[in-house]
Amino acid sequence: MSTSRSKSKTTTSKLVIMGMMLALALVLKTINMMLPFLKAPFGGSISLVMVPLVLISLYCGPIYGICGGVIYGVADFFIDGVISWTPNVTAIILSLILDYLLGFGSCGLAGIFRKRFFNKKLEAASIGLVISTISRFICSFLSGVIVFTSSFDYASKEGLMIDFTWPGISYSILYNISYLLPSAIICVLVLLLLNKPLFETFKLPFISVLINKDNLNEEKSDVNNSTFVKSNVLFLIIATSVLVIALIPQMKLFWFGYISFASFILPFISNLLALIKKKNDVKTNFIIVFLIISIVGLVLSCVAFTSIYSYGASFYKIN
Repeated sequence: MSTSRSKSKTTTSKLVIMGMMLALALVLKTINMMLPFLKAPFGGSISLVMVPLVLISLYCGPIYGICGGVIYGVADFFIDGVISWTPNVTAIILSLILDYLLGFGSCGLAGIFRKRFFNKKLEAASIGLVISTISRFICSFLSGVIVFTSSFDYASKEGLMIDFTWPGISYSILYNISYLLPSAIICVLVLLLLNKPLFETFKLPFISVLINKDNLNEEKSDVNNSTFVKSNVLFLIIATSVLVIALIPQMKLFWFGYISFASFILPFISNLLALIKKKNDVKTNFIIVFLIISIVGLVLSCVAFTSIYSYGASFYKIN
């Protein structure tokens, strides 16, 4: 009975924190819209919204962080009025997925550093934000070369102007880095200033229940988590490198998509089995994050090895 009550308190605390942080993120978004000088020169705007979204992950874990990011992403999608930009349904859906759902959902990656955050490590929140921003940049970069390229016809109802040429890639990098980089720098500075006040919140009853539940001081768990994370990160970096090559049609290596698919399926299966067998293990948060990364990799691998029939078809034609 006490265990059930404890779980109920923990869930309630996490939902309250997520609600508060989402409200703060929307307030920051509103303020951002009212200050035109925050607009980046090439597009986008410098914002602090990543701070509350990352804090959801640090306080509540990756699952809540991903959910919070997705909820905010959907709200931001409608606030930005993407539907009014173009009648192209394909472009709108892809933008929703890449820029908003995956982009802001990646804030859940900061949850990897949750334990260090609760152990009052000064760098935990900042590193979590940097990792989340890098992931968001990758999603926005893909949107920039697949959807909103420099040649995209906003008036067209169908078709995409996918541009994996160097000018297209550099355009997307420049566009997205012009607002994400200054935003990340400002957010990191804010989190560094907030470190001590945030650590003081650990004394609050509805926060302390989260710390106690996770048994954050078990050294054995530290070792296990470290080995688990390093092996997964190494494997996923290799798989992602192969995937990037497969996604660029100019290289005419679409079949690398099959290799990356096989590379992502292995961590997907192993993490899925680990999640099923060890539901209460301390590594659960890490497992879920790696599962999500693997799923995204599998989807993009399918895009890669079918590129010979889709966006990369012109590069594979035999003259």
